Amino acid sequence: MASTSQYPTYRQSVLEAQQYLRTIAHRDSTIPKIGIDGIYGTETADAVQKYQTRSGLPPTGEIDQTTWDRLYAQYSQIVKDESPADTIKGFPAPNMILTPGDTGDSVIFIQTMLRALGTRFQGLSNIVINGIYDQATTRAIIYIRRSLHLQGNSIDRQVWNSITNAYNYLI
Repeated sequence: MASTSQYPTYRQSVLEAQQYLRTIAHRDSTIPKIGIDGIYGTETADAVQKYQTRSGLPPTGEIDQTTWDRLYAQYSQIVKDESPADTIKGFPAPNMILTPGDTGDSVIFIQTMLRALGTRFQGLSNIVINGIYDQATTRAIIYIRRSLHLQGNSIDRQVWNSITNAYNYLI
């Protein structure tokens, strides 16, 4: 490995490389978890060398274009894999009300959220995602409406937004 005197002492690209290496190290225990300080010292050079070895690159301990490209690609994939799911937005139509027997995409969205929430709330378990506002969906909506101190079994804006807020918080 080259001596550390060859490495730049501080640059934005060093900080980025250290961030990439640290993120990768959380998934790959063969890469040491290094500090992110912008200094390309022996700790960073060692992590780069181990990364290169693991990636089938010449283990120089220096970041050339090929190493940079692989680091960035792997880091980007990890960030993509670990980013939170897109949240479901608020009520789909201003005056829409869903009632038992209704079918369609809005029912599928509600059932998907209810099923996920069922892992935390026993009154929301046994939801089948079938796009039909069936008996299990009706029981779950009654459970939610009661928790909101509301009567009935329909899904209006208030109930929809309560479900989506709980779902978005869960994910």
